[in-house]
Amino acid sequence: MKKVQYFLILFSLVLSASVFSQPKTVPLAPSKSYAVTLKLSTLGIGLDGTTNIAKNLNVRVGGEYLSLTYKAGGSAGDDYKYDAKANLLSFAALLDYFPGGSIFKVSGGLLLNLNKVDVTMIPSQTYMVNGIKYDYTNLGTVLTTTEFSKVAPYLGVGIGNPLTYRKFGFTMDLGGIYQSAPTVTMTATQLMTPTATQANIVQENIKWFKFYPVLTLGLTYRFN
Repeated sequence: MKKVQYFLILFSLVLSASVFSQPKTVPLAPSKSYAVTLKLSTLGIGLDGTTNIAKNLNVRVGGEYLSLTYKAGGSAGDDYKYDAKANLLSFAALLDYFPGGSIFKVSGGLLLNLNKVDVTMIPSQTYMVNGIKYDYTNLGTVLTTTEFSKVAPYLGVGIGNPLTYRKFGFTMDLGGIYQSAPTVTMTATQLMTPTATQANIVQENIKWFKFYPVLTLGLTYRFN
């Protein structure tokens, strides 16, 4: 965790130095220029391709991916153990506008949002009901899947134009996507089967999660 913090601090210092070393307005890119950006964001790790389509206006397309797992429960006294997996996968088509040719930008566009979270719940206790012993190995499992709107609009602001650096440069973006209220489905096996009817309760409890914040740091390389 400390290594990540040190990296972010160093990245911020380098980015700040880059920003303040540039004039308030930057030279226009050639009639057609191209750049690629390696990025790290709250949507995952990915690549962007950027080109200019008009004065002070770029178009960029790319994708991001990240897989995260988390396990909890299973200790003495826990009724269940949980195995969660988040698969973050998205593809974006965005426009970047640089007012007055500055290094500051306003971005907007659409994402193909394939993010999904799966949580498997497995009983870890043996129960006695009406004198009958139910061993946890025979109770079954519950799988909860949370998905989002497949098409999500993005709006954000940022610093850095990949097409105005000589070769390498840095970018930073801050924004968010509107992904609508999550959709929750449940499947269960054996004696846990009735639990699957509670999907609507879970969905109601997380319906507030309509916006997803996006912070992106990028290392760019300009081809021409």
